[in-house]
Amino acid sequence: MDRRTELGAKLESPSFFVRMLMGTAGHLPYVPSNRYHYFDTPGGEDLAKKIWCIAPHASVLSGLVGLHDVVMIRKPPTLAAGIARMMFWMGPPIGVTAAFCAGTYFACNIRKKDDELSHFIGGVCAGPMIGAWRGCVFSGVLASIILGSIALTCKHFNVNDFSWSHDVPVISGSVRSCKHDFSIISQRERNWTTNPEEA
Repeated sequence: MDRRTELGAKLESPSFFVRMLMGTAGHLPYVPSNRYHYFDTPGGEDLAKKIWCIAPHASVLSGLVGLHDVVMIRKPPTLAAGIARMMFWMGPPIGVTAAFCAGTYFACNIRKKDDELSHFIGGVCAGPMIGAWRGCVFSGVLASIILGSIALTCKHFNVNDFSWSHDVPVISGSVRSCKHDFSIISQRERNWTTNPEEA
């Protein structure tokens, strides 16, 4: 089997695309079960793993916003100006995630508790970076309150085993679905014959 045939067979298999999605977008909801999640270890442990777990979220979202800004709004004349504009959008959100993880890490180690308040402190630590990025104290205070509340809520959900997406059974169709024939080839009436003379 030559290289082209082998590649074609690999591309035709649906599992290839599933594996490709899991590899490139594994931080999105389709996460393999063996991958590290943020709440796998307590808040005062594995700082680097936690930053590495959250940073893809920030990089993908801020990269999309930056790409939209560069392509649709600013349209910079040079490549260097375009890269600088992308870094304007991508740098601070990744720094905010690092500040959140570091703030939570140190709050958990100083307080010796891995609870909602430690995560709220981590969110409050991330807020001033947004204020510095925007050049506004009010933005930093508001971001601290919002990010702290989001972190507190996420930790509260994790502590109480609350799922973001419940496994609700979905029944397709409606009450009248039983009246319809959904088979590919519907059955004929029972009184038919194949011999034209008998008819």
